[in-house]
Amino acid sequence: MAKPKHNKKADRWEASFYATMPNGEKPIRENRRFKTKAEATGWLKAKKAAKETLKKDSSIRKIELFDAAELWLNYLEVKRKRSITTLQEYARKIKLFFCFLPAEITLINQIELRHINDFTNYLLSRGHENSTVNTQINQIKSLFRCMTKEYYLKNPTTGWEPLETDKDKQSFCPTVEQYRLLIENIDPKCRPVCEFVANTGLRKTEVFNLKWSDISPDGKSIGFYGKGRRFRTVGLNQTAQDALEKLRPENLNGDPIFIHLSNSKKLLKPSTLYYHISKAFERITGTDKAGLHCLRHFFGTQLAAADVSALKIKELMGHRNIATTERYYIHLLPKHLAGVTESLKF
Repeated sequence: MAKPKHNKKADRWEASFYATMPNGEKPIRENRRFKTKAEATGWLKAKKAAKETLKKDSSIRKIELFDAAELWLNYLEVKRKRSITTLQEYARKIKLFFCFLPAEITLINQIELRHINDFTNYLLSRGHENSTVNTQINQIKSLFRCMTKEYYLKNPTTGWEPLETDKDKQSFCPTVEQYRLLIENIDPKCRPVCEFVANTGLRKTEVFNLKWSDISPDGKSIGFYGKGRRFRTVGLNQTAQDALEKLRPENLNGDPIFIHLSNSKKLLKPSTLYYHISKAFERITGTDKAGLHCLRHFFGTQLAAADVSALKIKELMGHRNIATTERYYIHLLPKHLAGVTESLKF
């Protein structure tokens, strides 16, 4: 609830009230002026109570599955500032869950914990790793948190327990030779994005949200909002600059840099790129679960091997905590530290 604000010029207390409603109903928006702060505060409290009653009544009127998804995605875009590419990825995952549900489930409040457990078992039966399943279910949990907070619907995900994951398991990371073979063998249209990620360490969503306007005027760095809406600047070496040059259009505008493989003005689909990268690595190493993210690990690994400090790697990779950097790259001991501890005598 917004606090009343004093308008010195009019010598009045101003109060604003706003409430979103489900099922496509027009939002409630009111603005009032009062002589005293107490009057304005009392009016806001009364409106808040009315808002709760309205939303509880609205929850009884049932919300269709895809109406709920639209409300959730709008909430993420407006209040959580999620990017368009991220929203598209979330929409794809929620659609998969909705399509899995029994045909008789048409309303969001009909979903129960058993449906989420069944979906979990379905993903596991399809060969997905525990961490991937957890990510998928986290999107469903986010949907129901929104429905609970905004529209007072029950949250069936509260009883779902995350699957155990091996935190010490190292993701696949190609060697320098394997990376070179990838660049030689992959579809030529995928080559620029692979070279770019291997030399910048950007995450998948950061890559697909990148725009030409994010590049500095001299073309030697990029500035963008990454995971957690944290702003990050990454320098571009000559290889990364050359990769961008291959894609540079005649008319620079706000369009995403990495477009669809068919050269249409659609975003490059992550699933399409994953297919080409995984197939190329399968031919090279026999590993069939290697996507764009392994090139991010390749970037961090090469920095560690070049004796770059963990703090600098953390900043370039966009890790929130240096412990994350150390967990993935501390095992790559710089050459100048090798054998130092052997001098200890206890």
